[in-house]
Amino acid sequence: MAEFELIDRFFKGLGAKRTDVVLGVGDDGALISAGNDVDIVSAAASASPVSTHSFSDRPAAFGHRVLATAQNRLAALGASPAWATLSVTLPQADEAWLQEFCHGMDSLAKQTNTAIIGGDTTSGPFGVTAVVNGVGKHLDSKVKRDPEAGDAVLISGVLGGSALAMLATANPAAMDNEQRNKALTDYAFPMPRCALAEVISKYALVAADLSVGLESAMAGLLVNLDVGLSIDISALPVRDQTLSLLAACGLGTQPLITGSDHELLFFTATEHVESAVRESNSVGVPVTCVGHLSSESGFKFRSAAP
Repeated sequence: MAEFELIDRFFKGLGAKRTDVVLGVGDDGALISAGNDVDIVSAAASASPVSTHSFSDRPAAFGHRVLATAQNRLAALGASPAWATLSVTLPQADEAWLQEFCHGMDSLAKQTNTAIIGGDTTSGPFGVTAVVNGVGKHLDSKVKRDPEAGDAVLISGVLGGSALAMLATANPAAMDNEQRNKALTDYAFPMPRCALAEVISKYALVAADLSVGLESAMAGLLVNLDVGLSIDISALPVRDQTLSLLAACGLGTQPLITGSDHELLFFTATEHVESAVRESNSVGVPVTCVGHLSSESGFKFRSAAP
């Protein structure tokens, strides 16, 4: 199948139809008309069978998840998704696989008002990259400063989806069928926290996407700062039964802090916590204050309060 035939058949028409897309799917570039008072922000995510735990055999989940990851990274930058480009490398064009892959991506794109405006298709070892561009607002000058000791640490939603999916796969006897199916489905089709983009833009000093894991995200935020953090594991917002299931399987809390969860982590001034929590709740995504930054550099997770 020729490249443009493949594009026309499977990718043209994906996602929301937006009047600001002048030139979209059909070639290697795209032309977008945007107002003068907005910032255009970009974030990317790549996926391969290894990086997505063999989701290549679940093409709808594969398409959904790679787009969701890029959108979540965009939300951490305080921007809402608008346009996405897609690069797909395939050993061969598998029509049935592509139909399901496109269905998974298209469904999420329409839910989040994201237009798929172009990209690239090549032949070679399998891989997918989604680049999402979005619109963000300038951070309020009263909020914008470096994090300092005493600032609050907030996490969106609940953690543990990745840990539960790992348990469902590696130790299925630890759960009943309903729990196992829910864990695997939630992990395969995570919802990006696009609704929090404005909250992040208004209140976050710095923010990170947790698809890389809480531990890695925390290390990335603190690397160039003169502050530190110690978090009690019990303070983390965790999915029901996650800690007890991990303990029963002798795994401890490590999968909880290293697993890929599509949540957001951000630091904010203590005087903004109440507003950030209230506004997050109003858009249907609760956030939890899990601790405060300290003057002692580095970070650690505690299993119990000192």
